[in-house]
Amino acid sequence: MPYPQAMRERAIAAHLEQGMKKIEVCRIFGIQRRSFDEWLRVYEKEGRTCAGGVLKCMLINGGQTKSNG
Repeated sequence: MPYPQAMRERAIAAHLEQGMKKIEVCRIFGIQRRSFDEWLRVYEKEGRTCAGGVLKCMLINGGQTKSNG
């Protein structure tokens, strides 16, 4: 089961905005490091926090390609 969108956003913000180390983010949020690295890769490349391609992201975000809108 995929991680909730809100969790992805909070985890990414904790790392990028608050400067938390990746290992700390993964421990606190209970996520796999590989998953978190993928979320960051997608966010940094495409500016969105959901994985699975643009169509899936649009479905999750009500037709918008960026979750932060």
